[in-house]
Amino acid sequence: MKAVIEFDLDNQDDLHSYNLCNNAANMFTCLHEFDQKLRSMCKHTDNEASCEIRELLHEYLNEYNISL
Repeated sequence: MKAVIEFDLDNQDDLHSYNLCNNAANMFTCLHEFDQKLRSMCKHTDNEASCEIRELLHEYLNEYNISL
């Protein structure tokens, strides 16, 4: 199976979509590392705020059907 996504880079909307697709792996990695940092802070410190922020992050991830 193969999927091909084509963009017209002269079109501003397509260019924006292209940039989003092109940066998706970096955005995923950033979210994953942020989640892991919050997990570590929550687990190894008494920083309750990090646990609350992580819970909020997971609420947003679930809302947008994003699985890390």
